[in-house]
Amino acid sequence: MRPVGAVALSVGRVSREVAAFPSIFSLAIESAAHFVCVAEEGCVKRTYQPNNRRRAKKHGFRHRMSTRAGRAVLRARRAKGRHSLSA
Repeated sequence: MRPVGAVALSVGRVSREVAAFPSIFSLAIESAAHFVCVAEEGCVKRTYQPNNRRRAKKHGFRHRMSTRAGRAVLRARRAKGRHSLSA
């Protein structure tokens, strides 16, 4: 049974319960546990995984030209004098 006010910490794949400390210490421990978890490989995956082909297929010139709204976007960018019209 968990004591009242206990903080559960996850370090890597091991989960531990730590008795409640004053707020400043518990924040420091939680931050340290998060840092360890992020530093390990495979623990946290970043949300943006760049892929040039997928980017061109979704935001490229040919995709813009394929729809009426996309053509309007290109027209507006040309009118504004943009150097690059699309991705």
